Amino acid sequence: MDEKKKYPLPKELIDLVVEYVALEELRDTYVKQTFGFKKALKCSIEAESTKQKFWNKVHKLYPETVSKGLSYSLGDDYAIEK
Repeated sequence: MDEKKKYPLPKELIDLVVEYVALEELRDTYVKQTFGFKKALKCSIEAESTKQKFWNKVHKLYPETVSKGLSYSLGDDYAIEK
């Protein structure tokens, strides 16, 4: 069976994912509030920016992964090939 390669991630990168998830949850909370659209939009933009920053740093740390598909699950300390 073909084993997928795991790429260990430093705590700094894991913290970015946690920030991304928190911003998405905050966005969902603001969407449900009256007049929360502007705050939800701001959280959404920050979440996407944080996600991009995370993947850019992963690809900078492991340049060989740029052309490969990677996935990350919250709670893991590694990214894995798709």
